[in-house]
Amino acid sequence: MATAHPHINVLFVDSSDDYVHQARRWLEKHKPEKIDIVWYKVGEKAIEYLKDNTDTIDIILTDYFLPMADGLEITRLIRETTTKIPVIFLTSSKELRVAVEAMKIGADDYLVKEETGIEILSRTIVNTLKRAQLREQMEKINKRQLMAEKQTDAIKALIVAICHEFNNPMAAIKISIDVLKRQTLTDPEKVHLKQLESHLSQIENKINELRDINFEKLDYSSLKV
Repeated sequence: MATAHPHINVLFVDSSDDYVHQARRWLEKHKPEKIDIVWYKVGEKAIEYLKDNTDTIDIILTDYFLPMADGLEITRLIRETTTKIPVIFLTSSKELRVAVEAMKIGADDYLVKEETGIEILSRTIVNTLKRAQLREQMEKINKRQLMAEKQTDAIKALIVAICHEFNNPMAAIKISIDVLKRQTLTDPEKVHLKQLESHLSQIENKINELRDINFEKLDYSSLKV
């Protein structure tokens, strides 16, 4: 959460007026985060709203018992619309098997309505949202790490190509130097030849340093999101 006391927007999908009004009263008392509810009784209408407001909704609560499509179908539709917004599935104690099915198709957590009170509801919303944000951060880090590793592989390939391109001409230069050493040379020519050997040795050392770079020591875990 970016601020000290963030604002949490909840998309609430539930056909029970009594439960939603009670939940709204509970959530209005929650601190320090301010929790606001956008409420729809029909899941399909909530999905239409979500399609136009994915950037403003932080978390979704959906009941299982809904008119027309049930909560499982709505959860599937939510996941077709967005994979980032966390979903809390609401069910009764008699339908726990449905909650398990909801988790399989993309719900992040579930609540049993009969066991839900102000502390449980608000805490579950906040904790589920934090887990989703942490998961998103880890996905970004993993993506950055994968990109860095691909760049490293490309650099390795480039280094191999560079070293290969230098090998043949440097070998030819060494042969030429050996031939020249067997010739009768003037003192200035001997000086130039020695300088050439020195420069060639420096180039070889730099190529060896390039070839010996240890990419295994790169610390991808320190990448920032």
